[in-house]
Amino acid sequence: MPGIIEDDRGLTVYGMVRLRLDWREMQSFGVLSMRDLKMGYRAGTAAICAALMTVFSLPAMAQMTDPDGTPYSTKYYRKKPDTMNISLARVPGGAWGDFVLRVVSDYGMSGCPKISNIGYSSELQGGTVAVVIGDYSLDMRDLPSAPQYQCASRQFYPTAEIPLNATALASNNINQVRFEIPGPRFEVYDLKQGDDYVQLTPGPLLSPRPKIHPLQNEYVKNSLKLWLYPEKTVILKVGGVDDTVTDVKKAVQELAESKGMTPLESVIKDFKSPLADPNSFYYVDNRSAVTGDAKAMDGVQVGTVSVSSVVQTIDGGQTVNRTVAVFAHTPGAYE
Repeated sequence: MPGIIEDDRGLTVYGMVRLRLDWREMQSFGVLSMRDLKMGYRAGTAAICAALMTVFSLPAMAQMTDPDGTPYSTKYYRKKPDTMNISLARVPGGAWGDFVLRVVSDYGMSGCPKISNIGYSSELQGGTVAVVIGDYSLDMRDLPSAPQYQCASRQFYPTAEIPLNATALASNNINQVRFEIPGPRFEVYDLKQGDDYVQLTPGPLLSPRPKIHPLQNEYVKNSLKLWLYPEKTVILKVGGVDDTVTDVKKAVQELAESKGMTPLESVIKDFKSPLADPNSFYYVDNRSAVTGDAKAMDGVQVGTVSVSSVVQTIDGGQTVNRTVAVFAHTPGAYE
């Protein structure tokens, strides 16, 4: 398995040995000679292996421990994230304006190994949120012999969730987020705020090959724009319909208005649904018809609507009417 070992000279091994020493530096450790390096004999190879064990293993294992004092090893080690995706995510049940800046490593792992979250620090510096991205740990000790029966099959990705608040950002005139990532390297995103949204966009000096990129989410149009909804906002969704159904929005609006709901676009100026699904609609639940239900986060049925679609038959197009259910739920992290 790959491992990360560092000694007090800053030398690093990632899995297979990658050296940044020339032979004079190796000689300084007192374990190699020019003869060892020039000759391909077995004795020379053994001496090189002994040198590597001396240089990398012993000092590193003695000095590197986790916060609990457990030493790192080739099966329990720290790893620096390489490329990462970022997004703005809502805090379900949080106060108005609360959200998180989510940073996720593109490197994931399934099965039994344990992956920690990404370490980070953040602070306000002038008009900037300065975020320093750290590393995370991989623990592959004591793995079972039959992981396919005992461990999760889905991928786990190291993540950092940086809590922010729109009101605090506005009061401090924050206009950018600066990421310091291992290297060190800096990447900057511009931050824009309106009365009802927060948005990040790549800065003008962003590298053509950035280490940090926006999350690509097929269900969301823009993972870097977060609308700040008023209390009692709900999403009405119609399932089981396709592009041939043309009267869904009107039918849902009639149902919503019968329950005292107000379209969100009439409350938030210029609001556009962030969802790719054209059959999901945002409303404010003024009478708590949905938000008063304890199951509102998971979804509850609020009624049915009649819709029509054109079905192609041997005799041509035929209009078919049918009744479909309408479900409602409170917005999730990316909704």
